[in-house]
Amino acid sequence: MKIGEKEIAWELLPRGRFEDFFRKAVGGDVLEKHGISFPTIGFGLNVSYDNPGFEPLLREKFGLCLPYDNAPHLTFVRDCGRLGFELPHKHCGYVSDTMDEALVLASSFGLFKSVISGYASLSMESYGYVPAHASVLSAGGKGLLLTGGSAAGKTTTLLNLVDWLLMSGGPVGVLTDDWAIIAERDGGYVAESFDPSVSLRQKNLDENQHLRFHYHENIQQTILMQKKISRSPRDLYGRPIGVEQVSLDAVILLLPEEGDGNLYPMDVDIFAKKVVDAAYHYPYVSADQVKQHETFWMRLAQRVPVFSFSTRGHGDPSQSIDALKELIYDK
Repeated sequence: MKIGEKEIAWELLPRGRFEDFFRKAVGGDVLEKHGISFPTIGFGLNVSYDNPGFEPLLREKFGLCLPYDNAPHLTFVRDCGRLGFELPHKHCGYVSDTMDEALVLASSFGLFKSVISGYASLSMESYGYVPAHASVLSAGGKGLLLTGGSAAGKTTTLLNLVDWLLMSGGPVGVLTDDWAIIAERDGGYVAESFDPSVSLRQKNLDENQHLRFHYHENIQQTILMQKKISRSPRDLYGRPIGVEQVSLDAVILLLPEEGDGNLYPMDVDIFAKKVVDAAYHYPYVSADQVKQHETFWMRLAQRVPVFSFSTRGHGDPSQSIDALKELIYDK
């Protein structure tokens, strides 16, 4: 996948058409249903999938439980050959017009994991939340949301900030490295997450060899075998730095391109569009949804500073976070 490439396209289908399409996609298979609980949000979701290898990965990432009654249901199917036609996008998602059923046609667990959070966010709209494809942390007492598309540098930037804060003895709290839901509360904005963990790939270690984790050699070996792992902040760092909520003091749009390492204030309208564009795991199936979420981010940008930050140095794979350090300790 290319940097910044949109991973999934969503479409809304009338209930009857959705059910016909679902039967064609799933075929004669009977897929087991599991529940996923998000205790910090107080919400549950049901999932089904046709890859048995996903079960241990789901247990590691979210935990599984018995299915819920009357909960939204997401089905993930790999084999799309039985459809008899080519899909309009590499990965496609379909939502019934009642919003309580969704079907995703794709192959990777990474996408399944992201779509779980995205689809769950759809059910949180009625509580005033909007989604953000983002890493979120409390750094030196300030809440930072680092948003961007695929491979924008969300995890790398989070890891480098946490490493610096732990080394310097600064206060740090990690909410998530991938997906958050944001709400307006008491005149400010707070972030929570369905996915309170950090995912690591070999690339994260190769390009940031200064990073050290709790039981670092074991982490290295596990990544080498599994290609990617997910760990809670406590397990990753050996200390209780995970948090359930972060009050936002700044939002930074990460750009997967070479830059000079500085932070640049953003135009409100451009910022709002870019943040919504980055949240493509969310089932955006109407222009009204997009407009409502852009309006939310424009309101936020009038109260919370918003910046852009290029995550690639000039010819240097390592990342400079000096500008972010200055932002954190700028009183």
